[in-house]
Amino acid sequence: SEPHEPGVTEHVIVISGAMEVLVDGQWRSLDQGEAVRFAADRPHGYRNLGIAPAVFHNLIHYPAIRP
Repeated sequence: SEPHEPGVTEHVIVISGAMEVLVDGQWRSLDQGEAVRFAADRPHGYRNLGIAPAVFHNLIHYPAIRP
């Protein structure tokens, strides 16, 4: 994924299956029930190298803009 604006964070929570998330240039494996939070204002990615589907929540937090 392309980087988001500065200050944006993502929370990836695996509901079922397994997947990998690219954070800080390294792929991190996540299994069912595991999660990761990271600064999303840098390149990041998601992949599933297995044959079974991976189901996950991806929560993206955009900080409030203050005048």
